[in-house]
Amino acid sequence: MNREKIKEENEEKKVMQLNLSGRKYQSIFITSFLSDRGDKSVNNDYLTYIELEEYGCWIIVDGNNGGVFEHKIAPFIGEMLIETFIENPTIDRKKIERMLLHVHRRYREMQISNSDMTDEYSSCSIAMAVTDYSKVTFANVGNARFIMLRDNYIIKKSKDSTLAFLMYEAEKILYDEIRFRKDRNIFTHKFGIDKNIAVNVSKTMTLLPNDKILLLTQGAWENLDEDDIEKDTAKSQRVGQWIGNLVKSMNKNCYMNLSNHTLCGIFISRPAPLLPEPETWLSSARKNFSTVDKKLYKVGAVILFLLLILFGGKKFIQYRKLEKMYNFAIEKEKSGDTMMAERKYRAAFEDYQTGIENYMELSKYRGNRYEERIKDLEYFSNQAKISEKTAQSVNTADIMLKNQEFQKVVDELKSADVLALELREDNNLKDEVKHKLATAEILNSAYEEKLKADELYLQKANTNRKRQQMKKEAMEIYERIAPIFLENTQKAIYDEIIEKVEAEKSPVPKKTPVKATTAESLLKEGNKMFEQFRYYKSYELYTSALKKSKDPKMTEMIKGKINMNGILLRGVQSELDGDRLIRDKNNKEIAENKYKEAMNHYKKLKYNDYMPSQRYNVIIERLEKKIKK
Repeated sequence: MNREKIKEENEEKKVMQLNLSGRKYQSIFITSFLSDRGDKSVNNDYLTYIELEEYGCWIIVDGNNGGVFEHKIAPFIGEMLIETFIENPTIDRKKIERMLLHVHRRYREMQISNSDMTDEYSSCSIAMAVTDYSKVTFANVGNARFIMLRDNYIIKKSKDSTLAFLMYEAEKILYDEIRFRKDRNIFTHKFGIDKNIAVNVSKTMTLLPNDKILLLTQGAWENLDEDDIEKDTAKSQRVGQWIGNLVKSMNKNCYMNLSNHTLCGIFISRPAPLLPEPETWLSSARKNFSTVDKKLYKVGAVILFLLLILFGGKKFIQYRKLEKMYNFAIEKEKSGDTMMAERKYRAAFEDYQTGIENYMELSKYRGNRYEERIKDLEYFSNQAKISEKTAQSVNTADIMLKNQEFQKVVDELKSADVLALELREDNNLKDEVKHKLATAEILNSAYEEKLKADELYLQKANTNRKRQQMKKEAMEIYERIAPIFLENTQKAIYDEIIEKVEAEKSPVPKKTPVKATTAESLLKEGNKMFEQFRYYKSYELYTSALKKSKDPKMTEMIKGKINMNGILLRGVQSELDGDRLIRDKNNKEIAENKYKEAMNHYKKLKYNDYMPSQRYNVIIERLEKKIKK
């Protein structure tokens, strides 16, 4: 027996010994955890884990998302996942994804059978780590998180299925800013509620000695930043001490009530040896062949290859083709979802249609297994089609609005509103149509009043008294509707109205020489312009009045008005910039920053002696509505 053969036999014995003793016993994994209700009356978090001989699984569930099952969902989902894992333990990415989707569908069907009201449904967030004691695969849904540390530094962290995380991925905010944002609780898809969800599954990673794993719910990570986690890891010798240090950091950082929080830490003191790659019968046979045998083997291999080509080649090629088609269908399905989120409805429709075509083609070979997916894609395809038509109506209405065709805008948006009834509740196009329709109806009503006022203003009368009466009625209408056009970015109409009001209120020029203006007259005219919302003009008149004022008390008062008017103008400028961004670029985020900038200016006038409180309240209320849109 040669040396190579002896060596191979020894290796086989070692592998057999490892298998007989169980991989769990070849490794050292130490777990510590904490799940606490914090300052809440009930703990809606749940933690569960199991260490089988060949595989281990750790799961945390955060059930704090409302609904009738809020107090029950976390243990229910946690135990369902563990039971499913025990039946088919694995670290394979696709199998873990299928496992989570399977539990999602079961729970969703259970909720639908118990209630027809989606508002009562309960969702949850999940994070899990699965290992064969030498490698690990992570998965999560919602905003429960997993973190892996090596040498006390974070080397792997999860993605959240939230709007806040999308903002981070778009490089609009920093990672640690997520925990301070309200939209960290707004999910892009909801486990147990939405028909289709995406599961975040990591690549399988090889474990090294002293690696550390941390699973944590929102109540924990919203009070910890990455520096805290790394520092606490570095100063912790034991896993229990690590969890304790993290909780201390949470309490230190927590400026508000501490919500439900769950942390699960795992110290990998020693991973199990890596399993050898599975050996094929061809490679095994090759090792045992002599030189002569190898020649025979080559001949046999050629014959086998030819036989495979003759009898199995077609099936193999067909299998590869079908797999490629399936992967392409999945890709198009995900691409369609992305296009919908980006409001590229035509592209979404085309992607969904391509996915349907591929699934239908697959059904010819694999039966009806894709029937449910085809139905889902047909539904999403229809949603994309309706969204495109609705968006086209909104764009048409925007053009009409610029042309001051308010009645046509109302009619167009009413048609869009009818279309939007068929859209899903989470489609923000639905709310946009309702908001724009409400604004268009207000503008249309105001514009009809303007036309009536225009007729009164221009109409001739038999007597001068009657003529003055009609002008007076026109002025009353103009003064009532002018702010509506200003607030809804119809400045051209607003300026037209104010010009008429100003012309009517201004005294008729006399042929006699005009007296020199005084500080009093300039101040009075400035006050009039301020009442008419003409802040630039009032600022100029106040400034001119200051130059002519000689009375100390009047000078102090004029300075106060100039200061107030200047702050107001800065706010108006920021607000108008925000309106322009919304109108021209539809850039909501930058526009919102401009509105907040305007709000900071306006807030300075809350207790200003020269700012009318009623005017202040109207301005603040108007701006708050714009910020909330």
